[in-house]
Amino acid sequence: MEAMLTGEPIPAQRAYELGLISRLVEPGEATNEARRLATQITASAPLAVWASRKVVLASAYDDEASLKHLTDVEFAKVMQSEDTKEGLEAFIEKRAPRLDDWQRELIRIVRNVSQYFYPQKQLQMMNEGCATFCHYEIMNRLHDKGLITEGAMLEFLHSHSSVVFQPGFDDPRFSGLNPYALGFAMMSDIQRMCNEPTAEDREYFPDIAGNGDAYGVLRDAWANYRDESFILQYLSPAVIRKFRLFQIADDSGKPSLRVDAIHDELGYRRIRSALSKQYDLSRREPDVQVVDVDLTGDRTLVLAHFVHDGVLLEEKTCRSVLRYAAFLWGYAVKLLEIEAATDKVLKTYEAATADAK
Repeated sequence: MEAMLTGEPIPAQRAYELGLISRLVEPGEATNEARRLATQITASAPLAVWASRKVVLASAYDDEASLKHLTDVEFAKVMQSEDTKEGLEAFIEKRAPRLDDWQRELIRIVRNVSQYFYPQKQLQMMNEGCATFCHYEIMNRLHDKGLITEGAMLEFLHSHSSVVFQPGFDDPRFSGLNPYALGFAMMSDIQRMCNEPTAEDREYFPDIAGNGDAYGVLRDAWANYRDESFILQYLSPAVIRKFRLFQIADDSGKPSLRVDAIHDELGYRRIRSALSKQYDLSRREPDVQVVDVDLTGDRTLVLAHFVHDGVLLEEKTCRSVLRYAAFLWGYAVKLLEIEAATDKVLKTYEAATADAK
């Protein structure tokens, strides 16, 4: 703020400390360093680089929901591209030095099955919500036209209410938000906002409130959104109140919990953003990447888990998986837990081939 208001030049060292620039070089080395960085970038998958650049540029003018939607679209394009498939195959199937052909084929099959199911994990709430909403609409239309009996309708309502039931936090059956319940509630709420909006709906959702085209809005959402982006775009204050949602800050370094967001204008936006992040698969599943391999030396494979929000891997499971990775690789495997924001190494695990036997 000071630099913006005063217009004073900022020395390079100070700009680096503030995070305005990413690296410092010796005088006269800027061009060489730029070329080294360009070489590193051009060696990366071109579709991923282009998608990242597109999202970063959009962040300058897009709102949070639009930016999240763009990220989802670009991510899907990259994950479905041949670049992704070839990159994984090149490493898993071609670079493991000691695998027999039949073992490589098994790994390829497992990878393909996992890749097939990955999008379904991103759309669990959307899929369950769409199924229950459409079923509910179809059955009610059939009943209104006299095409099904009262008994059939009652039987359906009993089944439907059981599926979309949301246990309270103190209920023995509680295990988090029921994806059927949240999905059905949000899609029914979109229908309500499109057909019978309140003043609050018009304030928060001016593009769809009162437009009379609920099915059109829902079809667009089903086609273009994943769980986290759907929540970020369409979770309304009405649904937040219905589910009695609020946000708690749980800092392990502090002796007590803090309620961070309640039912007010700022709270609604914070709750929506926080809940969206809980459905973001990139936050729910560990971000583990291959960062180095010494193919000309001892062939140690180095993995990195990039830690977000201080959530480390569970040690027992991590060691077990690492032993299996060492078995597949045929040589030692090292895993570094790295804080994503600072690149600080928080923890190191190692497994040798002897450990995998």
